[in-house]
Amino acid sequence: AKGLQFDDWDDRNESRVHEIELILELTSHYDLLWNSCEEGNDDDPCNDIPDTCYVSEQTDRCHDWRVGHGLVDTDRALALARTLQVMRDPDEDGFLDYPQATVWDAFRHYEGIMDTREIPLKTDQLRHAWKGEWSHFNNGPTSTFGTYSTDDRHYVWVPNGTMEMQISFSSLDWDTDTAQIAQIRPNVDLGSDGSDDAQGQGTIVGDTIYISLDVSSEHWNAWTEFDVTGTAISLPITGIITGSEFIEPRVPYTYDVLLTLDVSEQRIFEVPIRSDGYSDLDPASPSDFYDSSTAIDLLMIRPVYDEALIPMYDTDVTVQGEAPTSLIVLFGGFSLAILVIVGMVSLWMRYREETILEAEIETHLHMDG
Repeated sequence: AKGLQFDDWDDRNESRVHEIELILELTSHYDLLWNSCEEGNDDDPCNDIPDTCYVSEQTDRCHDWRVGHGLVDTDRALALARTLQVMRDPDEDGFLDYPQATVWDAFRHYEGIMDTREIPLKTDQLRHAWKGEWSHFNNGPTSTFGTYSTDDRHYVWVPNGTMEMQISFSSLDWDTDTAQIAQIRPNVDLGSDGSDDAQGQGTIVGDTIYISLDVSSEHWNAWTEFDVTGTAISLPITGIITGSEFIEPRVPYTYDVLLTLDVSEQRIFEVPIRSDGYSDLDPASPSDFYDSSTAIDLLMIRPVYDEALIPMYDTDVTVQGEAPTSLIVLFGGFSLAILVIVGMVSLWMRYREETILEAEIETHLHMDG
Protein backbone atom coordinates (compact mmCIF):
# COMPACT_ATOMS: atom_id res chain seq x y z
CA ALA A 1 0.00 0.00 0.00
CA LYS A 2 1.12 3.53 -0.70
CA GLY A 3 -0.08 4.90 2.62
CA LEU A 4 -0.69 8.61 3.09
CA GLN A 5 -0.22 10.50 -0.18
CA PHE A 6 -0.70 14.18 -1.06
CA ASP A 7 0.47 16.52 -3.80
CA ASP A 8 2.49 19.00 -1.74
CA TRP A 9 4.65 16.27 -0.18
CA ASP A 10 7.79 18.43 -0.09
CA ASP A 11 6.15 21.32 1.77
CA ARG A 12 3.71 19.83 4.29
CA ASN A 13 4.70 19.37 7.92
CA GLU A 14 3.12 15.90 7.96
CA SER A 15 5.77 14.63 5.54
CA ARG A 16 8.76 16.11 7.33
CA VAL A 17 11.25 13.57 8.74
CA HIS A 18 14.37 13.89 10.84
CA GLU A 19 17.72 13.68 9.08
CA ILE A 20 18.53 10.50 11.00
CA GLU A 21 15.38 8.82 9.71
CA LEU A 22 16.18 9.79 6.13
CA ILE A 23 19.76 8.52 6.51
CA LEU A 24 18.47 5.16 7.76
CA GLU A 25 15.96 4.89 4.92
CA LEU A 26 18.53 5.68 2.24
CA THR A 27 21.15 3.23 3.52
CA SER A 28 19.13 0.22 4.73
CA HIS A 29 18.83 -3.14 2.98
CA TYR A 30 15.31 -3.84 1.80
CA ASP A 31 15.86 -6.88 -0.40
CA LEU A 32 16.45 -9.15 2.63
CA LEU A 33 13.02 -8.25 4.03
CA TRP A 34 11.16 -7.64 0.78
CA ASN A 35 7.49 -8.38 1.57
CA SER A 36 8.60 -11.16 3.89
CA CYS A 37 6.68 -13.08 6.52
CA GLU A 38 8.27 -13.07 9.95
CA GLU A 39 9.31 -16.48 11.23
CA GLY A 40 8.44 -17.70 14.70
CA ASN A 41 5.00 -16.05 14.90
CA ASP A 42 2.40 -18.77 14.46
CA ASP A 43 -0.46 -16.33 15.07
CA ASP A 44 0.38 -14.35 11.92
CA PRO A 45 -1.18 -15.89 8.80
CA CYS A 46 0.85 -13.53 6.60
CA ASN A 47 -2.11 -13.22 4.24
CA ASP A 48 -1.97 -9.43 3.97
CA ILE A 49 1.47 -9.00 2.41
CA PRO A 50 1.24 -7.18 -0.96
CA ASP A 51 2.59 -8.94 -4.02
CA THR A 52 4.57 -5.88 -5.07
CA CYS A 53 6.28 -3.30 -2.95
CA TYR A 54 5.57 0.41 -3.25
CA VAL A 55 8.72 2.19 -4.37
CA SER A 56 8.99 5.77 -3.16
CA GLU A 57 9.60 8.42 -5.79
CA GLN A 58 11.60 10.41 -3.22
CA THR A 59 14.05 7.74 -2.03
CA ASP A 60 13.72 5.08 -4.75
CA ARG A 61 13.37 2.52 -1.95
CA CYS A 62 10.78 -0.11 -1.13
CA HIS A 63 8.33 1.12 1.50
CA ASP A 64 5.95 -1.26 3.19
CA TRP A 65 4.40 -1.26 6.64
CA ARG A 66 6.10 -4.58 7.38
CA VAL A 67 9.45 -3.62 5.87
CA GLY A 68 9.69 -0.25 7.61
CA HIS A 69 13.29 0.98 7.38
CA GLY A 70 14.49 -2.43 6.21
CA LEU A 71 17.61 -3.98 7.69
CA VAL A 72 19.74 -1.14 9.04
CA ASP A 73 23.30 -1.10 7.68
CA THR A 74 25.33 0.80 10.26
CA ASP A 75 28.40 0.98 8.01
CA ARG A 76 26.47 2.70 5.22
CA ALA A 77 24.47 4.87 7.62
CA LEU A 78 27.61 6.11 9.36
CA ALA A 79 29.29 6.74 6.00
CA LEU A 80 26.39 8.96 4.91
CA ALA A 81 26.22 10.74 8.28
CA ARG A 82 29.99 11.29 8.31
CA THR A 83 29.94 12.61 4.73
CA LEU A 84 27.25 15.13 5.69
CA GLN A 85 29.21 16.17 8.78
CA VAL A 86 32.42 16.79 6.84
CA MET A 87 30.60 18.66 4.07
CA ARG A 88 29.07 21.02 6.64
CA ASP A 89 32.24 21.45 8.71
CA PRO A 90 35.26 20.62 6.52
CA ASP A 91 37.84 21.99 8.98
CA GLU A 92 36.04 20.25 11.89
CA ASP A 93 36.40 23.20 14.24
CA GLY A 94 32.87 22.76 15.54
CA PHE A 95 31.45 25.69 13.55
CA LEU A 96 29.39 24.85 10.48
CA ASP A 97 30.83 26.47 7.38
CA TYR A 98 28.05 25.16 5.12
CA PRO A 99 24.94 24.58 7.27
CA GLN A 100 22.85 24.53 4.11
CA ALA A 101 24.29 21.16 3.06
CA THR A 102 21.58 18.48 3.19
CA VAL A 103 21.38 14.70 3.42
CA TRP A 104 20.66 14.64 -0.30
CA ASP A 105 23.91 16.52 -1.02
CA ALA A 106 25.88 13.95 0.98
CA PHE A 107 23.91 11.06 -0.53
CA ARG A 108 25.32 11.87 -3.97
CA HIS A 109 28.87 11.31 -2.71
CA TYR A 110 28.87 9.00 0.32
CA GLU A 111 29.22 5.72 -1.59
CA GLY A 112 32.41 7.06 -3.15
CA ILE A 113 34.18 7.14 0.23
CA MET A 114 33.27 3.53 1.04
CA ASP A 115 35.77 0.82 0.25
CA THR A 116 36.48 -2.76 1.28
CA ARG A 117 40.04 -3.52 2.28
CA GLU A 118 42.12 -6.25 3.83
CA ILE A 119 43.32 -5.07 7.23
CA PRO A 120 46.33 -6.97 8.65
CA LEU A 121 46.07 -7.86 12.34
CA LYS A 122 49.11 -8.80 14.40
CA THR A 123 47.25 -11.09 16.77
CA ASP A 124 45.85 -14.60 16.99
CA GLN A 125 42.68 -13.69 18.91
CA LEU A 126 39.35 -12.10 18.01
CA ARG A 127 36.72 -10.91 20.45
CA HIS A 128 33.04 -10.09 20.59
CA ALA A 129 31.01 -9.04 23.65
CA TRP A 130 27.39 -8.04 24.19
CA LYS A 131 24.80 -7.43 26.90
CA GLY A 132 21.23 -8.61 27.26
CA GLU A 133 18.35 -9.11 29.65
CA TRP A 134 16.75 -12.51 30.23
CA SER A 135 13.14 -12.89 31.34
CA HIS A 136 10.76 -15.80 31.77
CA PHE A 137 7.91 -14.12 29.87
CA ASN A 138 8.41 -16.64 27.08
CA ASN A 139 11.74 -18.42 27.13
CA GLY A 140 11.66 -20.51 23.97
CA PRO A 141 9.06 -22.64 22.20
CA THR A 142 8.40 -24.92 25.24
CA SER A 143 7.36 -22.12 27.57
CA THR A 144 3.67 -21.44 28.10
CA PHE A 145 3.87 -18.86 30.90
CA GLY A 146 3.43 -15.19 30.24
CA THR A 147 2.42 -12.99 27.35
CA TYR A 148 5.56 -11.04 26.55
CA SER A 149 8.58 -12.70 25.02
CA THR A 150 12.30 -12.08 24.79
CA ASP A 151 14.64 -13.68 22.30
CA ASP A 152 18.15 -13.95 23.71
CA ARG A 153 19.72 -15.70 20.72
CA HIS A 154 22.89 -14.11 19.43
CA TYR A 155 25.35 -15.23 16.77
CA VAL A 156 29.13 -15.10 16.47
CA TRP A 157 30.98 -15.90 13.25
CA VAL A 158 33.73 -18.51 13.66
CA PRO A 159 36.47 -17.90 11.05
CA ASN A 160 38.59 -20.49 9.33
CA GLY A 161 41.44 -21.66 11.58
CA THR A 162 39.71 -21.16 14.96
CA MET A 163 41.08 -23.62 17.54
CA GLU A 164 39.51 -22.50 20.82
CA MET A 165 36.51 -20.52 22.05
CA GLN A 166 36.62 -18.98 25.52
CA ILE A 167 33.32 -17.76 26.95
CA SER A 168 32.62 -15.74 30.06
CA PHE A 169 29.00 -15.26 31.12
CA SER A 170 28.09 -12.95 34.00
CA SER A 171 24.76 -12.47 35.79
CA LEU A 172 23.53 -11.86 39.35
CA ASP A 173 22.06 -14.82 41.25
CA TRP A 174 20.64 -12.43 43.84
CA ASP A 175 19.84 -8.81 43.11
CA THR A 176 19.13 -6.72 46.20
CA ASP A 177 17.91 -3.73 44.19
CA THR A 178 15.15 -5.73 42.49
CA ALA A 179 14.58 -8.41 45.16
CA GLN A 180 14.86 -11.29 42.72
CA ILE A 181 16.69 -14.62 42.65
CA ALA A 182 17.88 -16.06 39.35
CA GLN A 183 19.84 -19.02 38.09
CA ILE A 184 20.58 -18.67 34.41
CA ARG A 185 23.39 -20.05 32.27
CA PRO A 186 24.64 -19.78 28.68
CA ASN A 187 23.81 -22.13 25.84
CA VAL A 188 26.48 -22.44 23.14
CA ASP A 189 25.69 -24.22 19.88
CA LEU A 190 28.79 -24.57 17.69
CA GLY A 191 27.83 -24.58 14.03
CA SER A 192 24.15 -23.94 14.93
CA ASP A 193 23.35 -27.67 14.64
CA GLY A 194 20.88 -27.69 17.53
CA SER A 195 23.11 -29.07 20.31
CA ASP A 196 24.29 -27.30 23.47
CA ASP A 197 28.05 -27.78 23.39
CA ALA A 198 28.46 -25.93 26.69
CA GLN A 199 26.20 -28.25 28.69
CA GLY A 200 28.01 -29.46 31.80
CA GLN A 201 31.01 -27.27 30.98
CA GLY A 202 32.47 -24.33 32.83
CA THR A 203 33.96 -23.06 36.06
CA ILE A 204 31.99 -20.65 38.27
CA VAL A 205 33.88 -17.81 39.93
CA GLY A 206 31.60 -15.40 41.77
CA ASP A 207 28.84 -14.28 39.41
CA THR A 208 30.71 -15.41 36.27
CA ILE A 209 30.96 -18.78 34.58
CA TYR A 210 34.01 -19.45 32.39
CA ILE A 211 33.76 -22.00 29.57
CA SER A 212 36.48 -23.17 27.19
CA LEU A 213 35.52 -25.16 24.09
CA ASP A 214 37.68 -26.77 21.43
CA VAL A 215 36.61 -25.79 17.92
CA SER A 216 37.02 -28.30 15.10
CA SER A 217 37.18 -27.58 11.38
CA GLU A 218 33.53 -28.61 10.91
CA HIS A 219 32.52 -25.48 12.81
CA TRP A 220 34.69 -23.10 10.78
CA ASN A 221 33.14 -20.47 8.53
CA ALA A 222 29.82 -20.92 10.32
CA TRP A 223 27.71 -19.18 12.94
CA THR A 224 27.77 -20.25 16.58
CA GLU A 225 24.43 -19.63 18.28
CA PHE A 226 24.33 -18.34 21.86
CA ASP A 227 21.27 -18.37 24.08
CA VAL A 228 20.30 -18.03 27.74
CA THR A 229 18.13 -20.44 29.78
CA GLY A 230 17.28 -20.82 33.45
CA THR A 231 14.81 -19.91 36.16
CA ALA A 232 14.13 -16.88 38.31
CA ILE A 233 11.84 -15.81 41.14
CA SER A 234 10.83 -12.28 42.07
CA LEU A 235 8.79 -10.90 44.95
CA PRO A 236 5.37 -9.33 44.29
CA ILE A 237 6.78 -5.95 45.33
CA THR A 238 9.44 -6.06 42.57
CA GLY A 239 7.40 -3.80 40.32
CA ILE A 240 7.03 -1.23 43.09
CA ILE A 241 10.74 -1.34 43.95
CA THR A 242 11.95 -0.99 40.37
CA GLY A 243 9.17 1.26 39.12
CA SER A 244 8.37 -1.24 36.36
CA GLU A 245 4.88 -2.22 35.26
CA PHE A 246 6.00 -5.88 35.13
CA ILE A 247 6.35 -8.08 38.21
CA GLU A 248 8.20 -10.85 36.37
CA PRO A 249 11.97 -11.16 36.97
CA ARG A 250 14.28 -9.53 34.47
CA VAL A 251 17.92 -10.57 34.74
CA PRO A 252 20.71 -8.57 33.03
CA TYR A 253 23.66 -10.57 31.71
CA THR A 254 26.93 -10.07 29.85
CA TYR A 255 28.52 -12.36 27.25
CA ASP A 256 32.19 -12.17 26.31
CA VAL A 257 33.56 -14.49 23.62
CA LEU A 258 37.24 -14.84 22.73
CA LEU A 259 38.38 -16.84 19.69
CA THR A 260 41.95 -18.15 19.34
CA LEU A 261 43.15 -18.94 15.81
CA ASP A 262 46.01 -20.88 14.30
CA VAL A 263 48.13 -18.22 12.58
CA SER A 264 50.88 -20.53 11.33
CA GLU A 265 49.34 -20.02 7.90
CA GLN A 266 47.42 -17.25 6.15
CA ARG A 267 43.90 -16.69 7.54
CA ILE A 268 41.49 -14.37 5.74
CA PHE A 269 38.03 -13.77 7.18
CA GLU A 270 35.00 -11.58 6.62
CA VAL A 271 31.87 -11.53 8.78
CA PRO A 272 28.80 -11.93 6.53
CA ILE A 273 25.53 -10.06 7.02
CA ARG A 274 22.55 -11.77 8.62
CA SER A 275 19.10 -10.40 9.43
CA ASP A 276 19.11 -10.99 13.21
CA GLY A 277 21.29 -10.50 16.27
CA TYR A 278 24.99 -10.48 15.53
CA SER A 279 27.94 -8.12 15.51
CA ASP A 280 31.35 -7.89 13.93
CA LEU A 281 34.51 -9.41 15.37
CA ASP A 282 37.17 -7.14 16.81
CA PRO A 283 40.89 -7.83 17.22
CA ALA A 284 42.00 -8.75 20.74
CA SER A 285 45.36 -8.92 22.49
CA PRO A 286 47.54 -11.85 21.37
CA SER A 287 47.49 -15.04 23.40
CA ASP A 288 50.43 -16.24 25.50
CA PHE A 289 51.36 -18.65 22.71
CA TYR A 290 51.59 -15.95 20.03
CA ASP A 291 55.06 -15.64 18.46
CA SER A 292 55.37 -12.50 16.35
CA SER A 293 58.50 -13.81 14.61
CA THR A 294 56.70 -16.79 13.08
CA ALA A 295 53.04 -15.74 13.08
CA ILE A 296 51.35 -14.66 9.86
CA ASP A 297 49.07 -11.64 10.12
CA LEU A 298 45.34 -12.23 10.13
CA LEU A 299 43.61 -10.45 7.25
CA MET A 300 40.26 -8.94 8.16
CA ILE A 301 38.09 -7.89 5.21
CA ARG A 302 35.82 -5.07 6.27
CA PRO A 303 34.41 -1.78 4.96
CA VAL A 304 36.39 1.41 5.54
CA TYR A 305 35.83 5.14 4.95
CA ASP A 306 38.26 7.19 2.87
CA GLU A 307 37.32 10.67 4.06
CA ALA A 308 39.89 12.28 1.78
CA LEU A 309 37.43 11.60 -1.07
CA ILE A 310 34.66 13.71 0.48
CA PRO A 311 34.25 16.78 -1.79
CA MET A 312 33.80 20.31 -0.57
CA TYR A 313 30.18 21.37 -0.47
CA ASP A 314 28.97 22.79 -3.79
CA THR A 315 32.47 22.49 -5.27
CA ASP A 316 31.27 22.14 -8.85
CA VAL A 317 29.05 25.22 -8.67
CA THR A 318 31.80 27.25 -7.03
CA VAL A 319 34.42 26.34 -9.62
CA GLN A 320 32.05 27.09 -12.46
CA GLY A 321 31.12 30.43 -10.89
CA GLU A 322 34.67 31.69 -10.44
CA ALA A 323 35.35 32.26 -14.16
CA PRO A 324 32.28 34.47 -14.81
CA THR A 325 33.00 36.45 -11.65
CA SER A 326 36.60 37.08 -12.73
CA LEU A 327 35.50 38.11 -16.20
CA ILE A 328 32.98 40.55 -14.74
CA VAL A 329 35.63 42.13 -12.54
CA LEU A 330 38.08 42.35 -15.45
CA PHE A 331 35.47 43.78 -17.79
CA GLY A 332 34.35 46.26 -15.14
CA GLY A 333 37.91 47.44 -14.55
CA PHE A 334 38.55 47.77 -18.28
CA SER A 335 35.32 49.73 -18.77
CA LEU A 336 36.19 52.04 -15.89
CA ALA A 337 39.61 52.72 -17.40
CA ILE A 338 38.00 53.54 -20.77
CA LEU A 339 35.55 55.90 -19.09
CA VAL A 340 38.38 57.64 -17.23
CA ILE A 341 40.37 58.06 -20.46
CA VAL A 342 37.31 59.30 -22.36
CA GLY A 343 36.54 61.74 -19.56
CA MET A 344 40.11 63.05 -19.49
CA VAL A 345 40.16 63.44 -23.29
CA SER A 346 36.80 65.23 -23.16
CA LEU A 347 38.03 67.60 -20.48
CA TRP A 348 41.25 68.24 -22.42
CA MET A 349 39.39 68.96 -25.66
CA ARG A 350 36.95 71.23 -23.85
CA TYR A 351 39.82 73.09 -22.20
CA ARG A 352 41.60 73.40 -25.56
CA GLU A 353 38.46 74.75 -27.26
CA GLU A 354 37.96 77.32 -24.50
CA THR A 355 41.62 78.41 -24.78
CA ILE A 356 41.35 78.87 -28.57
CA LEU A 357 38.07 80.76 -28.18
CA GLU A 358 39.58 83.12 -25.59
CA ALA A 359 42.58 83.74 -27.87
CA GLU A 360 40.30 84.62 -30.80
CA ILE A 361 38.22 86.98 -28.64
CA GLU A 362 41.34 88.70 -27.34
CA THR A 363 42.70 89.11 -30.90
CA HIS A 364 39.46 90.72 -32.07
CA LEU A 365 39.52 93.11 -29.17
CA HIS A 366 43.03 94.28 -30.02
CA MET A 367 42.06 94.81 -33.66
CA ASP A 368 39.02 96.82 -32.67
CA GLY A 369 41.16 98.93 -30.41
